[in-house]
Amino acid sequence: MRDEYEALIANDTWTLTELPPGRKPIKCKWVYKTKYDANGNVDRHKARLVVKGFSQRKGVDYDETYSPMVRHSSLRYLFALSAKHGFYIDQMDATTAFLQGELTEEIYMEQPSCFERSTKRNLVCRLNKALYGLKQSSRVWNAKLNAALQSFGLIRSKYDSCLYYRIDGKQTLFVAIYVDDVIIFSSDEELTKEIKAKLNKTFRMKDLGKASSCLGIRINREKSAVALDQEAYIESILARFNMQSCKSVSTPMNPSVKLTKTMTPQSADDFDKMKRVPYQEAVGSLMYLAQCTRPDILFAVNQLSRYNTNPEPIHWDAVKHLLRYLRGTSKFKLRYMKLGDPELKGYSDASWASDLDDRKSTTGYIFMLQGGAVSWCCKRQPTVALSTCEAEYMALSPTVQEAMWWRGLMSQIGLKQTVELRCDNQSAICIAKNGGYTPRTKHIDIRHHFIRDALNQNAVRLNYVSTDQQVADGLTKPLDRIKLERNRAAMGINASP
Repeated sequence: MRDEYEALIANDTWTLTELPPGRKPIKCKWVYKTKYDANGNVDRHKARLVVKGFSQRKGVDYDETYSPMVRHSSLRYLFALSAKHGFYIDQMDATTAFLQGELTEEIYMEQPSCFERSTKRNLVCRLNKALYGLKQSSRVWNAKLNAALQSFGLIRSKYDSCLYYRIDGKQTLFVAIYVDDVIIFSSDEELTKEIKAKLNKTFRMKDLGKASSCLGIRINREKSAVALDQEAYIESILARFNMQSCKSVSTPMNPSVKLTKTMTPQSADDFDKMKRVPYQEAVGSLMYLAQCTRPDILFAVNQLSRYNTNPEPIHWDAVKHLLRYLRGTSKFKLRYMKLGDPELKGYSDASWASDLDDRKSTTGYIFMLQGGAVSWCCKRQPTVALSTCEAEYMALSPTVQEAMWWRGLMSQIGLKQTVELRCDNQSAICIAKNGGYTPRTKHIDIRHHFIRDALNQNAVRLNYVSTDQQVADGLTKPLDRIKLERNRAAMGINASP
């Protein structure tokens, strides 16, 4: 607490002054946290002074609050490029990042407990710099960091506001920002030293050296690959729900078990029992894992999240089944290979009428680069499809949207490419390529027909792939062990070599 307070004073975070008439100061409190490294070991203990921003009034204490963060898919794309080109990957952390942003609003805060000064008068802190807890803190910090990076000669991506780059001949530099974490990818070690020196001169930064972990993801530089895993995070989930000693299973979901919303608690005892079960906490923890490095569990998490409001014991059994699967695969890594396929390819799939409650279909897509998945999605379709063909065609719509984003991102950094999409339904491919009126397709929402425009503009190309080679298959339905192992390997997820 003393270290934090002294840092705040040295930073000129506030000025003690009398409270103006008609103003009410915002309260604050101390928050304590234990920081862990990628292996789950205690890194340091931290105390942070936090403003109770929930009492701020819009138009008085703040106006805008939005602040961007780098997409996980953008980060994975940079890791894939690093595997291909051998980029240096370094990391820096902004020390008390939010405290480095200057406020334009007039905000008053009570003095922090244990460090009050001159209590005889009604003195409060008028904030000069942003503090953690303020609604606009993240926005103020991002604006200052953005201005600095652009002054260093970096270009801000139009497709990801937290991705910056500079390409000069054979020299390439990427900087990704996730709040106060700065991840640097460069083709030249001197470029890394140069950007670090500029950041250190402008901000109070902590140089973490070669990147070993980011956002709970462990980064492994192998001889001919870059591998990502969240073993420590998985172990923490298992320990949190008392599953660290459970027996492992071979699949995330049991294909023979069909979950529905009608499986509600049948008795008062069942209802009381489920109220004490941490169902939502478990699903939320698993969702972060599925979004970062484990697309093989995304379909299971997507299914389980549909029953958050009123789960039944069979739903909780399915959660524990998924945890047992993670027990046996906690060491698996998402791996990008130096000699992997350098062309970005997308796979689109759908499972027709798979939701037994409303008979809506499930969309799944995945994009692959350097032998590993860089982007994936699993979601229920907004309307009911009348056929497998229609479900597959509707699944192509969000896949093409994602492909257009990837095409724009890559073209901005000089990698112009028509993105190849692969679908395992010949009828859907024919509708997309040929169009035309037929009685069985006239009702399909016009929003899905932009697929044809993308094909006509040569922004994407659409080809057929057999179901056995459909990488997105595991994102639309539960698979048996043999199919799962094949599908998981195709995604680039495997155990340590």
